Amino acid sequence: MINLNRANLSIAPVNVAFNDAIERAAAATAKLPRPFLGASMVGSECLRKIQYDWWCKPMLAARTREIFARGDYFETRMREQLEHIPVEFTHNLRA
Repeated sequence: MINLNRANLSIAPVNVAFNDAIERAAAATAKLPRPFLGASMVGSECLRKIQYDWWCKPMLAARTREIFARGDYFETRMREQLEHIPVEFTHNLRA
């Protein structure tokens, strides 16, 4: 029987193997950065860091990329809702 309440479940060999497989699959399908600067990027004082973060393909864990994917989905969803009231957008940020 598997005890799912153990505190160290994430270090069990089966979980390590699953996480490793997820990371390899996610790395193969990693997307390039968006074609525009996001608000979180612009906040840095270092212009070279902004440029590097925008141009370079990020090396992020699959879990982190999934968090960003959810954020991208909800940004799109919010834009769709705002367009119904109507709110005009001066730039098309959709890729």
